[in-house]
Amino acid sequence: MKKFKYLINLLVVSVSLLCLQGCFENEAELEKKILDYDPSYQSVLDQRNVLRNELSVLQSIFQGGKKEIEDKINILKYRRSKLIKEYTVKSDKLKKQIVPKKKELSLMLGEMRKSYSEKSREISLAEKSIKEMSTLMGKKETLSLTHEELQSWKDKKSLLIENKQKLYSEKSKLEKEMKIIKLKIKVLTV
Repeated sequence: MKKFKYLINLLVVSVSLLCLQGCFENEAELEKKILDYDPSYQSVLDQRNVLRNELSVLQSIFQGGKKEIEDKINILKYRRSKLIKEYTVKSDKLKKQIVPKKKELSLMLGEMRKSYSEKSREISLAEKSIKEMSTLMGKKETLSLTHEELQSWKDKKSLLIENKQKLYSEKSKLEKEMKIIKLKIKVLTV
């Protein structure tokens, strides 16, 4: 947009100078011809000359004011750029203060995920063992198990079921704790 305005101004000034150059060469001759015919027209020409001088002064004042404003704009742009840099440096420094806590929470979350996976694996193994024991106990007559052996298998199965429930409870607790840690990490964003 600035370039466009600059090009327009340059074009107008160039055309004006070309026109004025052509006019000034013949202007003195034209004025002489007009004054020879109508000497009273000198007052109009004098008024025109005064207006030209006033216009020239006005243009100088405008150009000076324009330059002063452009200088102030450049100073403000520089100050804004400097302020942005200062803000960026300070804000980055402040944001980095929270990084260690986020890392600590992320490490905790990683450890909990490992524990969660281990609990899932242990539950899967317990379920497999319970299923195998149930299958074997269903074949008690084929295997010729004594009452004591059958009772021992039932006790082991009960322990496995109890252990599986304990593992489910621990897994559920880990799941809740992981959700809380994820929320903690999320709210630490500054």
